[in-house]
Amino acid sequence: MTRPGNANGPGNRRGRSRFRGTFVKRTAPAVVTIEGKQKRLDEKRAVKRATLEHVTTRRVFVAVAVGLTVAGTAYGVAYYEQRGHPNYLWEEEHTGYALDRIREAVTAHRRATGQFPAHLGDLEDVKAGGWGRTDADGRLLDLWGNPYQYRVEGDAVTVYSFGPDGRPGGDGRDADIHPKSTRVPRPPPTLRQFTFTMPTEGVRVTCILSGLCAALVCLLPARRLTGVAFLAAATGTAVGAVLVAVVLSYLHIPTGH
Repeated sequence: MTRPGNANGPGNRRGRSRFRGTFVKRTAPAVVTIEGKQKRLDEKRAVKRATLEHVTTRRVFVAVAVGLTVAGTAYGVAYYEQRGHPNYLWEEEHTGYALDRIREAVTAHRRATGQFPAHLGDLEDVKAGGWGRTDADGRLLDLWGNPYQYRVEGDAVTVYSFGPDGRPGGDGRDADIHPKSTRVPRPPPTLRQFTFTMPTEGVRVTCILSGLCAALVCLLPARRLTGVAFLAAATGTAVGAVLVAVVLSYLHIPTGH
């Protein structure tokens, strides 16, 4: 007679089989859990990559904006600080002193002859060829090949130059040039003249390189700084780059002639 026992007890093979079957069924959810964890991990990685791409694109935009701002600001500061430097405007400076000499020569001619010369070409120094070029009519020419302007009104003598453009009036460098002793104020060169008619190539290159360096520096900590910290670092980089560019731009001022 078979001894009764627990259906699930150790003495019942069927029970052990069921126990074993139940044990196998309990391992199945563990496999599903591992697969779920891997899936969630993959999802997190995908979100992180998307976020990184978004942040990188935004930071590239910020870096480009910082670079342009640095280059433009540095060049603007250099323009306002250096546009009236005598070494950039040596032709105007030389012409102003030459006009002083012409006035003195005209005054000396009147003392010697009792009258003003009819033309500047009548001055002895001009006839001797010691004062530069003259045109076919004997008129004394300035550095730009234009005749000096000479006018007598009573006892007053006026001599001046039309400047680089050879026309009366004008803005910036194109304004008329008067003798230095008269202290007639001259308008500063325009931004266009500072850029294209003055030897400022070194200043432009320095400002552009400073902007590029600032942009690259803004990209370096792209994976370390975010939000306000990144904007603060970008601002500090921009300010420092502007100061460096302005200082270096002074090294490109011509030494004079």
